[in-house]
Amino acid sequence: MDFRRAKTALLLALALTAADCGGGPDTAGPDAGPGATRDPALWPFSATSPWNTPIGSNAVYEPETSPVFDTAGSSWLNLTDWTHPIYVARPTDPVRIFFGPGGTPWGQFRVPAGAVPDPELDAHMHVISDDHLTVVETWQCVLLPDGNYFAEAFAVNNLKDEGVYDDWHGTRAYGGSAIAGLIRKGEITNGIRHALAVAVDSPAMNRNAPGGNPWVWPASSADTGNETSYGTTGNLYMGSLLAIPPSVNLDALALSPAGREIGRAMQDYGVYVVDSGGPNMIFYAEPTAAAEVPEGIENDLAILISFLQVVTNNTPSTPGGGGTPRRPAAPPFDR
Repeated sequence: MDFRRAKTALLLALALTAADCGGGPDTAGPDAGPGATRDPALWPFSATSPWNTPIGSNAVYEPETSPVFDTAGSSWLNLTDWTHPIYVARPTDPVRIFFGPGGTPWGQFRVPAGAVPDPELDAHMHVISDDHLTVVETWQCVLLPDGNYFAEAFAVNNLKDEGVYDDWHGTRAYGGSAIAGLIRKGEITNGIRHALAVAVDSPAMNRNAPGGNPWVWPASSADTGNETSYGTTGNLYMGSLLAIPPSVNLDALALSPAGREIGRAMQDYGVYVVDSGGPNMIFYAEPTAAAEVPEGIENDLAILISFLQVVTNNTPSTPGGGGTPRRPAAPPFDR
């Protein structure tokens, strides 16, 4: 559960005209060959984005040392609550106004009929434009009686850029795009080709990160109140990249096919800490992916997180640790 406060920023944008409601068709397969392309609405962000950069052969792994995070503890995949519903608008959808605190409009955008925020306190809702190039991201969003929306925090992000920024530009605590790292519809079946977003308990994160901030790259922000909610020791920070070392044989683990695919992503791309929440470690999928996830997936996740280690040399110049990547680069966009 993600109880946190986020910064707010006034980001007015041109009205989005937007194609289809919900997750959309399946994404490209796990090892797309020559000539493959991808839809930024389904597989967003540049090939050089840390979200799409595989772990490299030079990655340095270090056992996690947080006194609170428990690699032998529980884990969870948020599918229907505390998650991030994504809608893709159509040109025929109605134009809705998003209002911010004090009644100031964030902007006007086309939103599919029936689009509703997640039911929990964070109340995320995200709307992709019909050209599949931008996404409206909201936090603590409320559908108003007249069909418009209120959002406590709001951002418009480019689906073809890095998905991470030099300052806060999303609606998650780490400061980057809120849809980055979600397990999307079709990916459990066809393959996950990106790093995964996770949340950990606030006290598990060390606020004394290298560089003097309570976060490390690619994060650009941290939870409000981290001065008292975060811990002061250990090597787990907001923005940390963790991964399963290559020495671990996933095929030897008692995993379901879905767990095996999530584990492959955890080994080949890793997981980024983007938020605070618990218990222990939380993964995220968009709600339209729920049909692909078997009951008992938390058993797979508990096995997998026991192998996670911190990649200590994940930097802007050596994303994923550098060296030979474990997977091919993301293919070019189809638009």
